[in-house]
Parts: sequence; structure tokens; C-alpha cells
Amino acid sequence: STVSRGWWASAMVDINARYAIGTLIFLLLGPIAWGLHFGVLYGMQSSLCALEIGSSADGHNGLLTTLILATTLALMAVPVLAVWNGRATHGWLAGAPMASDSAAFVIGAARALTALSALAMAYSALAAVLLPACAQMR
Repeated sequence: STVSRGWWASAMVDINARYAIGTLIFLLLGPIAWGLHFGVLYGMQSSLCALEIGSSADGHNGLLTTLILATTLALMAVPVLAVWNGRATHGWLAGAPMASDSAAFVIGAARALTALSALAMAYSALAAVLLPACAQMR
């Protein structure tokens, strides 16, 4: 026999799914930005160097360096600002306020992941800025 579920049961599933997915996205804001940074950084470098846009004879590329720094700052700022006010960001993503018993842990974990991701983005941008951008492509 089939059990009939009311409209409220399907609405609860939708709310719980959005809350879970919103919490997961909130926790992974930093690593998501890091992944985007990685793809954009190396995509820009290989494209601009292959097309020799902005390259000098010694392998340096001022345009690429500027784009790398701007991209790094933008992609670092987004998750840092989002977790700075963690309750509001989580509420917006999850569609409901965060439970008070888990708020400190979730916000702390998101901030730790964001800090590690920001450090990784800074490190990879530093390497891209200090080394000749297009010398290895010649």
C-alpha cells in the first residue's frame, strides 16, 4: 500500500535540501574560489603567451602580471568578504538562519578553508609574478 504524503512533506524536503546545499557551498566558498583562480590563472597565461600578447623578448609579460594580480585580488576578496559576515551569507545561501548550536563550528570551518585557499592563491600568484611568464613557452 502507498502512503500519501501531504504537500508539507515535499516542502520540507525542498527546504532541507536547500539548507544542506547552501551550507556545503558556504563551507566551500574558499576552495571554489581557489579552483576558479587556478583555472583562470593558467588559462590566461597559456592563452596570452601562446598568442604573444604583451610579451617581451626576455619572457616577461606586464599585461599578464597585471591581470594575474587583479584576478587574484578579486577572487580572494569574494570568499573573504562572504565569510566575514558568515551568518548573513549562510542565511542567504541556505534560505534559513543557521542553527545556533552549529554556527560557531560552521563559520570557523568556512573561515579556515577560506584562509587556506587565500594563502594558496597568494602563493600561486606570487610565483606567476616573480617568474618570467612566457619564457618557458618559447
